[in-house]
Amino acid sequence: MVNIEQKGRTKGDKEMSSFYFKTKKRMIAWICAITMVVAGLAVAPKVMAADEDSTDYSKLSWTRAGDSEYYVAPLEAFPMQVVNLIDEGKKLEIIPSVNAGDYKIWPDYTDFYLNDAKQGITDNQKGAGIYVVVSYLKNGYNVFRAKSANGNHEFHIIISKGKPSSSGGEEGTTTPEKNAPKLNGDITITNGYAPEKGNTLHIAGLDNISDATEYTLYEDNVEIGKVTNGQQIALSELKTGKHTYYVIATNKVGSVKSNECVVEIPEYYTVKINNDSLCIKKNSNYHLRGSAYGFYDKAGKVVYKGDSDIEVSSDMQFVEITGLAIDIYDGAAIRLDSKTGIRFKANVALYVFGNDEETKREILESGAIGAGILVSTDDILGEGELKTDSDIKKVNINNDGKWFGETPGEFCGSLVNIVPTNYTRTFVARAYTNINYSSGEQSGTVYSGISVKRSISKVAKAVRDGGYVGIDEADKSLVDSFIVETNNEE
Repeated sequence: MVNIEQKGRTKGDKEMSSFYFKTKKRMIAWICAITMVVAGLAVAPKVMAADEDSTDYSKLSWTRAGDSEYYVAPLEAFPMQVVNLIDEGKKLEIIPSVNAGDYKIWPDYTDFYLNDAKQGITDNQKGAGIYVVVSYLKNGYNVFRAKSANGNHEFHIIISKGKPSSSGGEEGTTTPEKNAPKLNGDITITNGYAPEKGNTLHIAGLDNISDATEYTLYEDNVEIGKVTNGQQIALSELKTGKHTYYVIATNKVGSVKSNECVVEIPEYYTVKINNDSLCIKKNSNYHLRGSAYGFYDKAGKVVYKGDSDIEVSSDMQFVEITGLAIDIYDGAAIRLDSKTGIRFKANVALYVFGNDEETKREILESGAIGAGILVSTDDILGEGELKTDSDIKKVNINNDGKWFGETPGEFCGSLVNIVPTNYTRTFVARAYTNINYSSGEQSGTVYSGISVKRSISKVAKAVRDGGYVGIDEADKSLVDSFIVETNNEE
């Protein structure tokens, strides 16, 4: 059986008829109030604060938040739609049926208080969503009050920490229903309430059933679980094929069956994009949303361009690439073999949703990331720009997806067979990277800054002056052979 979360819903009484008092002092106060009315004085009714336990709220119609210790009841005549604990039990979610009853709360509320203090209420939302931080609730009764945007009237919701009773929340009973639920209109159960996702069964119209406290969904006459109005159920929790759905609404008096809805649940594959799981019909096309850098397919080991269509022929998992950058190291190296040369080193920085290092490595090792180093000389470059499409003499050393050592994203570009007359010539380098998409297209090219200008002679001199660190004794003379002493070298 599918585990579908139950959210309570109840109809409140039209109004609380009287207050009850337990002490002689309170009885005297009540008599005095009556005397004032008889004398012709206008006395406004007063909602007593939650710490005044002389008020008896036990006659209200209470809704329990799941199986918790919290109970909720409206003081005025309006029903509850949702009463639930959220955020791992840190908040109490209260949503009245905002456009129903004698006291409509639509579309929002203002001037709200909890126990006469502006604290403990968060996320004031249109639609009359009330979110109470439970740490601000005391044992017994608590009073939430606010003004409705509909008529600017003041309404009150009583929150009991502990089972409601006339003694302040220790023991008590809820008000029994007077009427069995009644079907006043059709409900609707549809597949794909969110067309862009197409991954839910949507239940609507339960507010067409009056006096119900509980709603149970059935599939082909088999109970699925408790539901609430507007609930969306993941297709992954349902059987594929064509099925008949209906709801039975109940209270303590009786029950009523809704109209039947025939819905076809298609065969589908699960497509996960970042943290969102979608159910996509088998062998259909799915349109990926726009993305500056695209989405990595973990199964196919390729990157799809944003705003592209993909054929869903299996379960798929995509991780969005959120950024791409490249740096070139501040320096250069020289080759110590028969092929005299200079080497530059760069590093690709990749950013993905969730910043998962394993996913980054997968993408870098998939061949989807292109990279290279452009090398020219300072005298050729001048004030020009060193880019792949620049109209200047340069060498484009393509990385071809081969990373340096055990560090994906790190690579080198070398210029070799440099003749001695060019040992003092100053070389410049710039690294670049891009993304190779599954379609054969490439992303825009991302460039590093220009490298520090270096000559073979200057690099060799730095090695010598640094004490030949890491250089074998036999290679020291080779290093020295690259040095050209000149006052003109930068």
